[in-house]
Amino acid sequence: MAKKTNSRAKLDFQWGGISDKGKVRDGNEDRWVVDEKLGLFIVSDGMGGHPAGEVAAELVVERLPHKIAQGLEQIGQDDDKAVLKMLKEKIIELNDELVEEAANGNGSTGMGTTLAMAMLDEGRVYVANAGDSRIYILRGGQMEMVSQEHSAAAETLGQQWASIPVEMIDPGLAGITRYIGMDAEPLRPYAAVEKFQAADRLLLCSDGLTDMVGEELIEQILSGGDNCRTTAQKLVDEANQAGGADNITVIVTEV
Repeated sequence: MAKKTNSRAKLDFQWGGISDKGKVRDGNEDRWVVDEKLGLFIVSDGMGGHPAGEVAAELVVERLPHKIAQGLEQIGQDDDKAVLKMLKEKIIELNDELVEEAANGNGSTGMGTTLAMAMLDEGRVYVANAGDSRIYILRGGQMEMVSQEHSAAAETLGQQWASIPVEMIDPGLAGITRYIGMDAEPLRPYAAVEKFQAADRLLLCSDGLTDMVGEELIEQILSGGDNCRTTAQKLVDEANQAGGADNITVIVTEV
């Protein structure tokens, strides 16, 4: 549990983050980071198996905060469009770095990772993602996904995909269509700005949570009144009780 002030927006916020390897995997390829000065939260779920996914996820949490800090300095103004444009540019820049390093033998061949990031500002939160790691906002007891799902299932099944249990979806639709490290086509990360105010809660998570725990139960736990750290732990525990088939990473924050 932590309570910090975002020096950029003078926001007091609390947060709790946990990553667990689950009950099946030998290691944990998820990575996460919180930059308290920027009010920045990142979850990165490595793909492709050890070591490629783990390396890619580690590079994301190491490099992206620095890139965003530099980008904010260059903008020098409080402009939503400018911030969103900068976030997309920095994510694409990082993607291109990973692709080049893998091609030159400085990284792991085929390394890739999802990205879910959120950055707090006064009265709002900037969100961006690539892949199937998700971002939710809880407001008034109602939870809404504010990231964009980049998976074959979401693109094939349309809006109904979220209501279909994971075990009922064709395994052939399990692929991720956008991720950090992709080179078959240009990366198009999603980015948006959302309202975020007192009593709201923000959840970032890898699919190790959402594949094991339904949105109704996630919403119930997120609304339970526990502090951020305890809430994050309860979500991880629930995923493990459901089988823990994948690594599980959860960050919960509130202002």
